[in-house]
Amino acid sequence: TQVEVYTERSRKKQKNYKTTGEKSLFLEIWSERIHICENCKTPLGEEPKIWMFAHIKPKSVDNLLRLVKENIRLLCYDCHDALDKQGKVAYEKRHKD
Repeated sequence: TQVEVYTERSRKKQKNYKTTGEKSLFLEIWSERIHICENCKTPLGEEPKIWMFAHIKPKSVDNLLRLVKENIRLLCYDCHDALDKQGKVAYEKRHKD
């Protein structure tokens, strides 16, 4: 039947994601820290988003620090984007005391 075909297609599209532990770590950090960007001091709101959490030492450089709280900083979208895509100079230009 049409329902069986749809169900079979849905099963094929589902991906099995393995748990990394980052989600629970990020939620723990969110509950402990003030919700402002650590670089430009922009308020981050009340709901955590995945892009708000930035690794200081990238996972590609040291994967063992992936789940270390001290290696995570809270950033607004623009600061995180500047750091990842434009480099350290662009990121530092956004800094406010």
